[in-house]
Amino acid sequence: MNKLRTCPQLVMIVAIAALIGSTMPTASQASDYAPGFRWDRSEDWVPGTVPGSTAGNPAADKNGNPVWFYGYTTGGELGSSNPWYAQQFSPLVWNDQINVGGGQGVWARVYNGPDTHIINTDPLIGKWSLAHSLTEYIQSAEYMPVVEWRNPVGDGAIVDVGGSLKATWEGHYTDNSPMGLVDIAVARLDASEGSFELLYSATLANPTEGGALSSFSTITQPLGISDVRLDEGDTLRFTARLRGDEHTTPFWLLLDDQGTDIRLVSSVPEPEQFILLALGLGVLAARLRRKDLTGRAMR
Repeated sequence: MNKLRTCPQLVMIVAIAALIGSTMPTASQASDYAPGFRWDRSEDWVPGTVPGSTAGNPAADKNGNPVWFYGYTTGGELGSSNPWYAQQFSPLVWNDQINVGGGQGVWARVYNGPDTHIINTDPLIGKWSLAHSLTEYIQSAEYMPVVEWRNPVGDGAIVDVGGSLKATWEGHYTDNSPMGLVDIAVARLDASEGSFELLYSATLANPTEGGALSSFSTITQPLGISDVRLDEGDTLRFTARLRGDEHTTPFWLLLDDQGTDIRLVSSVPEPEQFILLALGLGVLAARLRRKDLTGRAMR
């Protein structure tokens, strides 16, 4: 016991080992989120269980960690002083009375019960799609759907975002369909600064403007976002916003994100941790060398 207390080299080794451990992910993170790990929300989709409740929101990934948050925001279009994608996030509740893009039930702003007309329910998020409606009688045009992925890996996660987003204009018209410009955004939230960075954005026009169609055309936008750095608490947002005023006839947009995925490229320690590690190893090496020289001089 006394030898442990009087051996500075051993104390230093223990300290360096602790420092090395502090620069690495935890054991569960290192094994659960190795490079190549893939997040896909349609694969991770689990329906809610309690109508009108947020139970099940957020949804867990394949390792059981809550990463998929379903919510909505308000705000202006791309290029405005208050773009919707960078505004306060509010959670959606489970609504088993509505379907969007297939599958029973959606996450909605409001649950009105099984016998109530679907007013104020939008925006909606289903297993494969997000919906923003300009339909006047639904009274939800000011609210936009947001899927938020919150980084479960910790500091220094490097990810790629691949696949594609598909925008589909839908509605029921007896006259000509409206212009229907839509803004699409993929943004990163830096939690430490509370600021957003646009990783991808596009403004698309209804390709069948003026046509008397009940289901409008679709535009697919490929994503190729590489080497995005995320630290603890950082998030990615996927969202869409129709431009324009409410319409007396039903008119909405579906943003299909099926096939869009997030892949972990690597997880690296913070630069300052490398510096501390190098300093610690340098001190240890100097002390061991001094001890060796002292021992030789005494022989």
